[in-house]
Amino acid sequence: MSKIQVDMFEVQLGAALLLQFQLDSGQVVRILADAGVDKSSGYPIDHVFNKLFDPSGTPTGVWSNFCDNKPKLDLIVGTHYDADHLRGLIPIINKLDLDIDEIWLPPVQDDEGVVSTGSVAGGNSSLVKRLMAPDGDQVLRRYLRKRLARIDEVDRVYSVGLESAGESPGGELMQRLVEQQPSFRQRTLALRRTELSDTEEALRYFEQQRSAAARALGQMEDEHAREECEEHDRRFVRAADRLKYRRGWIDKHFQILGRAEHDIVAMRSLGRRWSNEAALASDRFALETIRKSAADEAINAKNLADVVNAIKDRHRDGASRIRIVSEAIPQGAPRYFRWTGAKFQEANPDSRGELGFHLMGPSHELIAELHEKLPIGSYLLAYRAEGLMSGTVTPSNRLSYVMRFHLQEQAILVTGDAGFTDFAPARSKDYYPGLLALLKPLHVVQVAHHGGMNHRFYEALKAGGLPGQTDWSFLMLSHATDDKTRPRAEFSRFVALFRYDERNDVSVLFTSQPTPDKVDTILDLIHPVVPSHTTPADRGDVRLSFPNDEDLERGRTRWRVQQHCVQV
Repeated sequence: MSKIQVDMFEVQLGAALLLQFQLDSGQVVRILADAGVDKSSGYPIDHVFNKLFDPSGTPTGVWSNFCDNKPKLDLIVGTHYDADHLRGLIPIINKLDLDIDEIWLPPVQDDEGVVSTGSVAGGNSSLVKRLMAPDGDQVLRRYLRKRLARIDEVDRVYSVGLESAGESPGGELMQRLVEQQPSFRQRTLALRRTELSDTEEALRYFEQQRSAAARALGQMEDEHAREECEEHDRRFVRAADRLKYRRGWIDKHFQILGRAEHDIVAMRSLGRRWSNEAALASDRFALETIRKSAADEAINAKNLADVVNAIKDRHRDGASRIRIVSEAIPQGAPRYFRWTGAKFQEANPDSRGELGFHLMGPSHELIAELHEKLPIGSYLLAYRAEGLMSGTVTPSNRLSYVMRFHLQEQAILVTGDAGFTDFAPARSKDYYPGLLALLKPLHVVQVAHHGGMNHRFYEALKAGGLPGQTDWSFLMLSHATDDKTRPRAEFSRFVALFRYDERNDVSVLFTSQPTPDKVDTILDLIHPVVPSHTTPADRGDVRLSFPNDEDLERGRTRWRVQQHCVQV
């Protein structure tokens, strides 16, 4: 009978998941989903690599405990382009004697030309594929220049607003802006003069910009620290969508100096508004969010380019070539990829017993929508319309791959940081049937975004009927030890729904210890320490395997937890 092993590695606020499948033929297929670590953890870039190989390069027990076949990765998935998911792939790609057949990298779009649903579907705008071309360095520099121009626009808005507010502004916040803005402009102009020839220097600049924006917003630099802002994000997206609709007809009929009417209105009102400290604080929040978003996009593109360059170096060094894939789905229509014996190939699903996976997101439509940038004046109006003090302009998490792997009717959901944003049409609670049908049964679930707030993630799983399924479910979480924001209360409320009948049909597994107050309502649903003689620890890898003897305490499931060290 086929065998399955799932390892979730302890990486703090990052992600790394190794799936191993042994088929009836004896062939072993291995998939690595992400290999990132949280920058603030202090873990080195080779943290996940060291889970796979010891200092001498010898494979660790994570491979050999499953089977004796030579280690090989048939598929690597970088679920999205945040460093805490991607960056650790570089040392793995650099191991030239490790065969790697295929790598899926995020479907980020380049800025060259018009990005539309059609161009995304055709792969014409894929940043990954353009970075793989011989002129990939120029592609990266051009992409970074666009982010530099965006930050320059933010600083110009400050200049216009401060000038129109008068030379002797009142208020502590106004005074700080007067002092800060010249230095911001000087740094931006100095980098512009270099033509971004040194991308490492550019990276340091964007990291400085992100740090400055995070301080202004009262946030930690890490995007994961923004969990409490999720509702503001949703309201901001709705307000921005309304302005996109307005721009559709305004841009056709009325242009002033290259800007649409409502952008002129937003800009002209700066001076009057900024004489009021509260209005200035609101506009500053919008502007610094735009600055941080541009910096994040630049930093993530540099991380993605580093992974691509590692692949190109590997090819130049004569190691096994890697097929590069960057895919998405038509909205609401999952795509299926079957294991052929040599690779995963798109096909019509016709057997639940075979090895394959459904790609469930992101959609071409969502990628195109999130790539579009409104003029800064429009974003200011969106913030003002909703009275917001938060709201992310371009969240990469919403573009995470969502994949459902299956073999022998056992299903594993890989989510990265995905929210199920486009599992339903905009402004609708009716989920697409083709996607909803794949959310049950699920036996192993990587909980998205490290147990944080995920747009429609828990709602879709509830709508799909997962808490009521008769098969046992294992929910796996990776987050920082004693995380201050994770897991969210929404996660605990979702887990409580598995108390559906006379038994509890779920086991929750952690790679790092949560604080007791975050899980005090679901303590009975957290899986015990395994092996039982192991001393509990505040962090450690998790392993599950299938098939085993029926577990009479857990609904006769044939899945078994082989390793879990966290006890709350």
